[in-house]
Amino acid sequence: MSEAVPEKLTDSKLSVEQIQAIFDASPFISFLGLRVVSLDYATGSLSVTMPMRAELERRAGTRQFHGGPIAAFIDIVGDFAVGMALGGGVPIQVGNDTIGGVGSSGSSQTQDDACAKAGVAKVADHLK
Repeated sequence: MSEAVPEKLTDSKLSVEQIQAIFDASPFISFLGLRVVSLDYATGSLSVTMPMRAELERRAGTRQFHGGPIAAFIDIVGDFAVGMALGGGVPIQVGNDTIGGVGSSGSSQTQDDACAKAGVAKVADHLK
């Protein structure tokens, strides 16, 4: 591995802004309107909101979420919560924009992080 890890990728902990950028870059997640309210690695807390809209109602006029958006919310937020708890994951950035992330698992956190960083570094020149 001769490629250097880009400076912005040396910390594998995503910030509120990076998670929000990932949400905003996803057509589905942005349709749901997810917003990161707070993030605290010390307490293992991630707070995300999803606004009620007519398109997400189980029946028109009920102001009750359909199960699909709730399941998607659990899946999306749960993914980031597990990442917080277990570590790993490297943001993929183009300029100042976070366009995604790479995770790795199956070894120690140090090795998983190194693997994810190496993968991003390998394609970094193609992302400019």
